[in-house]
Amino acid sequence: MATIFKGLILKFSRPDAFQLPVRIFVIHLIAFIFLSSGLKGQSCTICQLTGRIDSGNIAEIIKCLSGEDPIDTGDGLVSINTRYAFSPQKAIATDYLMDLATSYGYSPFIHSFILKVDRPDLTGIAVSPGADTVWVGSMDGDIFISLRDNGWSSFDRLSGLDGRVNELVLSGGGRLWAACKAIGGGWGKIFSSDDGGVTWEMKKDGGETDFSSLNTISFWDEQWGFAAGDHGAFLNTSDGGESWWTEAIPLPYNINGSTALGPFHYLIVTDAGYLFESTDRGFSWSSTSLSPAMARLTDIDFVDEVHGVIVGSGVVFYTSDGGTTWDETAHPAELRCVEMIDSINVVASGGGGEVWISEDGGASWVSLENGCIGTEPVWRFSMDSGGGMWTAGGNEILRVEPGWPAVEDCRSYIVADTIRGSNIVFRKEGMKEPEHRVVLCGHYDSINRETDPLVCAPGADDNASGTACVLECARILSDAWLDRTVEFVLFDGEELGLIGSSAFAAEADTHAIYDALINLDMVGNDYGGTGTALLGAVEDSQDSTLAGILLRCSEDYTLQYTLDWSYRMTHNQPTSDQLSFKEVVDMPVACIIESGYRDNPHYHNCSDLFEFVNMDYIADVARTALSAVAELAGYGLAPAADLVLHQNYPNPFSSFTRVTFEIPREMDVRLSVHDVTGRELALLINDRVDADRYLYIWNGRNDAGSDLSSGVYFIRLKAGGETKSVKAVILH
Repeated sequence: MATIFKGLILKFSRPDAFQLPVRIFVIHLIAFIFLSSGLKGQSCTICQLTGRIDSGNIAEIIKCLSGEDPIDTGDGLVSINTRYAFSPQKAIATDYLMDLATSYGYSPFIHSFILKVDRPDLTGIAVSPGADTVWVGSMDGDIFISLRDNGWSSFDRLSGLDGRVNELVLSGGGRLWAACKAIGGGWGKIFSSDDGGVTWEMKKDGGETDFSSLNTISFWDEQWGFAAGDHGAFLNTSDGGESWWTEAIPLPYNINGSTALGPFHYLIVTDAGYLFESTDRGFSWSSTSLSPAMARLTDIDFVDEVHGVIVGSGVVFYTSDGGTTWDETAHPAELRCVEMIDSINVVASGGGGEVWISEDGGASWVSLENGCIGTEPVWRFSMDSGGGMWTAGGNEILRVEPGWPAVEDCRSYIVADTIRGSNIVFRKEGMKEPEHRVVLCGHYDSINRETDPLVCAPGADDNASGTACVLECARILSDAWLDRTVEFVLFDGEELGLIGSSAFAAEADTHAIYDALINLDMVGNDYGGTGTALLGAVEDSQDSTLAGILLRCSEDYTLQYTLDWSYRMTHNQPTSDQLSFKEVVDMPVACIIESGYRDNPHYHNCSDLFEFVNMDYIADVARTALSAVAELAGYGLAPAADLVLHQNYPNPFSSFTRVTFEIPREMDVRLSVHDVTGRELALLINDRVDADRYLYIWNGRNDAGSDLSSGVYFIRLKAGGETKSVKAVILH
């Protein structure tokens, strides 16, 4: 025999800035059948919940998160091959999960936290012709930008390149160029950007000509340019960088600096103290050994066809006859870069962060006055059209205003790229005790400790499986009546040391009462053969109580697999997100995890794919979690036996409060608000209603639509000859 009960009707009075008329939203009736006999002999409504677990839905989520199935981003289909915390693809996963929670009827939000403060090693730097934009590159391939319009207040990460940025330059027409070195093996590359560094196109890959690093790039005009790098690599273009002709200098020295005196006339300097010169676009070269001691030469610049300067390790060479002869002078610093302002004024910088000035064409040098010294060695600098100078090195940028050798102004900027993580949070509000919360969580980031996690970390088991279970439970509970609030959280940064959950727990809502937390981490298979492990601390009475609930739910509602609650592991092993809450919030916690995760050959590996997960196993974990959460949150739809008016929540309140009441049978209902004298101020409901539970959201206004002032009021429920009332306090 089966009995059918109706679901709840939600009625909302909606507060807003425009004082719109009260709107009544009626949620469709939801019928649940209470079976007299059910799964494993259970007779309860929760059996109906667990019966709604859809393995196909769980599988679809795991496939999308692990790259098995592509997802539609709006800009095309994309496969998520990694959810590593620092991967751009993790953001795609975040958006996918947010959209999924929204489709279930929730209002998810991002809890943002600092994942990492990256202090980059800055390298190449370029300044726009009008000195209104500065770009700087880093050894990690990041491109940062700052604008004069914002007062140079910050250098923000704009984009990233596949290679260490050794030099940034602007060619004619405003195109931005980057010469790069391979990171962790591979080939050097040339990139260009036509939109100010927002997007980049690779123009040349060193794999075709076997060079690993390009250290310098130079353009004579919009069409003619060249790049050079390690092992004598030399590349030439005559069509604005669309194609590159490659050759090598006669000796395989590393090329560090270059300059062009015309579209065919190039000069380069090398590690071994050599100057190479070509007047035919690099088809042939002449060489000069400037340093018998083979001192490292780092940069070269000419202001015209006759005046030039070369700098290097503790040495400077200068010429006034076009390089026919070179004079040498010692220098106390390790100089890396040089630029001639005119035929006699020269600027150089490098090790120690100092800026050096020569007023005699390079023969003698003095340190810049007014103490304009950076704290980091300078990698590169760039001059703007007004004579100002920008240096880059370490994570520091110096902006030096003209006035050589005196300085009108010198500013230092520290570049720190703050990378933020994204916890995903959404809630099913409780109807009777919404301040009480039950947390169901899992982490959605992944890692690969065998190869590059930025490229491949599908994480089907760890932890797309737990994430999918959390979402499936949320889908089923979205239309349920719960006495207490269920908070669903998908954590970021777990694989980097519980960063996301630690930040979330540290900022836990102080007005909430956390009753329990269940964490689902790596629930994709049973490699240990002993069932699913339930982790907590045996000596903790709170955990033991929660464990008992989970054990019973596992026995009552699963189809094949049950939990193995052996307490063989404590809070500290293995580490997962429940630990963050145990250390901050005094609440019972538990983690469900496959007992043999250490025996899983795909653990933290690129092979953690959907084909290796067990959907029957995952579905039983979802049934266990769903039934436990439903019990803890007070799930049920039976009508009340008596007329009940619950205390409004929140109370006190300023903009709105929830009023919940229960009607035992069909009757006329009058819900109203009164002041302390008994005068009626607002009539909220005056209608005949069925037996059910009701929620009314009151916006704190009277019948005229005006906000009531701060004070004490009484919410009164009259029905069936009975009157119930609760005291409500408004605080503005």
